[in-house]
Order: sequence, then C-alpha cells, then structure tokens
Amino acid sequence: SVKGNAIVGPHFQNSVYTLICSGAGGSISRSVTVTVLSPPPTVTLAVAPLTVVQGQAAGLSWSSVDATSCTAGGGWSGVRGTRGAASTGPLAADTTFTIECAGPGGTTTRSVTVVTQPAPPTLSLSADPPSVLEGASPTITWSAVAATSCAASGGWSGERPTSGTEMIGPLDTET
Repeated sequence: SVKGNAIVGPHFQNSVYTLICSGAGGSISRSVTVTVLSPPPTVTLAVAPLTVVQGQAAGLSWSSVDATSCTAGGGWSGVRGTRGAASTGPLAADTTFTIECAGPGGTTTRSVTVVTQPAPPTLSLSADPPSVLEGASPTITWSAVAATSCAASGGWSGERPTSGTEMIGPLDTET
C-alpha cells in the first residue's frame, strides 16, 4: 500500500484532480473534483445615534465586501448600493432597519434597531401685561406640549391643566 498527501493550490476555479496508480496487476485511475466557493458577503450596518427622540431621525451607514447588490428592508426599503449612507427619516416608534447583501458566495443580512424615546415636554408661559401697578390683575397664559400634568408654585399654586389662561390678583407690593 502506498499512501501520501500533497498540498496543491491556490486555485480560483473548480479543478479536477486525477491520480493513476500502476502495479504488477494493472493500473487504476480515480478523479476528484474540488469546487472553489466564493466567500459569503461581509456586511456592516451602523446607526447613529441608536436612541432618538420621537420625531427625530438617525443616520444609517453600511458597507459590504464580496457583495454585488444590497436590498433594504424593515424600516426602509429598496435596492441599495453595496455601500452608502441614508437617513431614517422621522421615527415615531422603535424601528428595525435591515440590509441584505448578495454575492457569488451567498447572502448576508444585518439588522439594527433604533430606539425612540418620548419627546421631553415644552412649556410656554407668559404674563399680560408683564408689569402691573399695585391692585391690577395680570393674565397668565401657558401651554405645555408632551406634558400630562402641570403644577403651579410661587405666586400661585395647585394643579393646572396643560394649557390655559388665568387672571391673577389683584396684586400688591406687600409680601
């Protein structure tokens, strides 16, 4: 029995390897085909920032190696280049963005989720007029957005609705 091994290559295409062995009783031939496969695409998908306030957007960027085409899915869609950047557009809720890149070696998919947070409340508060003579009564006007409750303090107190108008006074100079 004769045994052996050999290292051949590198090869970049399918190859047939044939071995013929001879002896006193004749010869024998065997062939084996080695298929060279392309590597699957390597894909990177990044988002910044990962967390946004509802109504804001994040930036997406992706790149691939050994890919010939990429397709977006989830929170975005359509055929994309094998590398690029895009905006998510305003987001109302947590959204997952997916990129699937295909090449001779198969398909690779990457996903990233952008998390949304509720918008912080905003409040406008004004007095009309802002300066009054003693004994006068100014009107306080307020409006809160993305708020569920309001509480007054200082010269007035107690719970208030998230928007309204209230006459205060009459005011005097004594504390």
